[in-house]
Amino acid sequence: MKKTVACFSGTGNTYYAAKRIAEGIGAELVMIPDVLADPDSFEVPEVLGIIFPTYMFSPSAPAVSFVEEILGKRDMTGLQYLFLVTTCAASPVGSPKKLENFIAKTGCASSYWAKVRFPDTFVTLQKVPSDDKIRAKYAKADIVIDGIIKDVNDEKIKPVGRTLLNHVKSVKGVIAGAKHHAEKYEVLTDRCVLCGTCAAGCPTGNISLESGHVEFGGNCVNCWGCYHRCPEKAIVVKGKKDDGRRFGTKFSDFHPSYKR
Repeated sequence: MKKTVACFSGTGNTYYAAKRIAEGIGAELVMIPDVLADPDSFEVPEVLGIIFPTYMFSPSAPAVSFVEEILGKRDMTGLQYLFLVTTCAASPVGSPKKLENFIAKTGCASSYWAKVRFPDTFVTLQKVPSDDKIRAKYAKADIVIDGIIKDVNDEKIKPVGRTLLNHVKSVKGVIAGAKHHAEKYEVLTDRCVLCGTCAAGCPTGNISLESGHVEFGGNCVNCWGCYHRCPEKAIVVKGKKDDGRRFGTKFSDFHPSYKR
């Protein structure tokens, strides 16, 4: 039986969960930005997990694009068990149901969903916590992930329920909300050494190195990956004193370099 876990991760929290779940259920782990760049690389499995972060009470835009552009253009009759896992700092609110609404348009329905709480990487709301607090959050996340692995191996049924915030019309709406924050908060400083880490790990190809400096396009999905992974801490929040704290990669071991 072919099993696949499709993951989108911004800063690495979701990747950490997806990697553990994929290993625990014996599935292939694929990154959603790579699948979107090369749709022919994706084969519909019997068991499919979509693991994605919640941003502003909505599923991340790449996860929606995966459903619309990949699943929506495939014969899904071979799919037997579809599960959703979202990562968040507190509560996903209507995020899983919003993604389920897109899935319904493909003629499918998820059989199970779960959430995993991780440290909040949205630095405009709060500071990056201490390493000890991050480790404690990851330890609690590991317990939840162990439960998810057991549930999926048992093919447990746990449908997504309705919430007050469960409707979004298109991926454009998700991206529009993210752009507002990205354009307001992110700016490049002269610390940049043009290493290309930000461009390689940008899930939408929104960052490029042009004429000796970094260029940001108009397709940011507010994942904050570039901010947290920059080795020189050259990307800062406009109008916010930079304390030098970043999540980096030491907890998630996430070093993306996507297909273009």
